[in-house]
Amino acid sequence: MKFQQRIQEKQKKVQELKQAVNTIKKKHSEVTELIRAQEKTELSRAERLLEQRALASGRQSPAFIRPDFDTSSITVPQHLSFDGVRNSLSDLKKRLEEFCEEEFNKIPP
Repeated sequence: MKFQQRIQEKQKKVQELKQAVNTIKKKHSEVTELIRAQEKTELSRAERLLEQRALASGRQSPAFIRPDFDTSSITVPQHLSFDGVRNSLSDLKKRLEEFCEEEFNKIPP
């Protein structure tokens, strides 16, 4: 009877680990999508600002397309970086894989 109970406990643990892996995969996808959306938003914003700056500095630009604010105070990041988020996700994935491997190794054959 104890043997059967241990098997059931191990199966339950495996199911919990599978659910944890699936949850992390889902969160990883969500974070990746958020990063891509943020990159796209920031790129569009930077392109608009550069376009406004180019139009504002043009000698032949009609007055109606010149911005009515000073664009020289606007800074546009040259390189948007999400390396920290990517590194954290990579580290989390590695730690989860190590944890799962350790737990699976604890299960007797």
